[in-house]
Amino acid sequence: MPLLTELAVIAALILLAPTLAIAQEKCTGQSCSIANLSGSTGLPIELDSGSELSGASATGGACIDQWLTKLNVPHPAITSPSRRSRIEGRQAACKPYTLLYARGTFEFGALGVTLGPQVKTALEKAQPGQWDIKGIEYQNDMSGNACVGLPGGMKCLDVLKSSAAQCPDTKFVLSGYSQGAMVAHICAAYAEEAIKSRIKGVVVFGDPFNGAPVKGLPKEKLKVFCNPGDGVCDGKFAISAAHVAYGGTVGDATKAMQQFIGA
Repeated sequence: MPLLTELAVIAALILLAPTLAIAQEKCTGQSCSIANLSGSTGLPIELDSGSELSGASATGGACIDQWLTKLNVPHPAITSPSRRSRIEGRQAACKPYTLLYARGTFEFGALGVTLGPQVKTALEKAQPGQWDIKGIEYQNDMSGNACVGLPGGMKCLDVLKSSAAQCPDTKFVLSGYSQGAMVAHICAAYAEEAIKSRIKGVVVFGDPFNGAPVKGLPKEKLKVFCNPGDGVCDGKFAISAAHVAYGGTVGDATKAMQQFIGA
């Protein structure tokens, strides 16, 4: 099936899907391992067996090692991107609230073609003129999954820093779907403290780091939507019908965003 046709089917499923998602209080299994491996939890990176860690591929392992070294994150030896981030056109005046949204793997457009546009529409309807909504245009292919979202997370961090400098009073919410959920976790985790205090919440869908904490972010500021049977939420990147069935959660997600910013 051609890629565009697959994306059209995914988009249709998301739009029609009922609300199934449930939040997981604590990560389990591989979700914990890959979240810790990204450094976004602030927890030690431990080996289950053997003496080396590896990514989903040799390239992924090298990518993880490169970023963790650059970020000064202690880690065992890891065996064995990138375009500058672009953001959806911002408006001249600063808004009270800024949403940074990271699309899923292979989605095109600044906000993707599935959940991002729905979130944008819902927020603008609920609070007209109050939100600056920016899509993180990172290299959202499989290499990013193999590198546990680190390349996209750093792109998001660039946008977060520039947005915080341009609009010193805006409050931030970070969000993302699938690989974009990892991007949001990492973006928040590596933000400097002055900026992190302005991140009022993180809301993610189909999250490979499901249940894992975000370093320096209170637990109550993280809202995760993961459907039963979604293998991606187990950290295994196993795509199923459950992974493309988050359309029915957009209402609850945007309400959570508004609660986070105190609306």
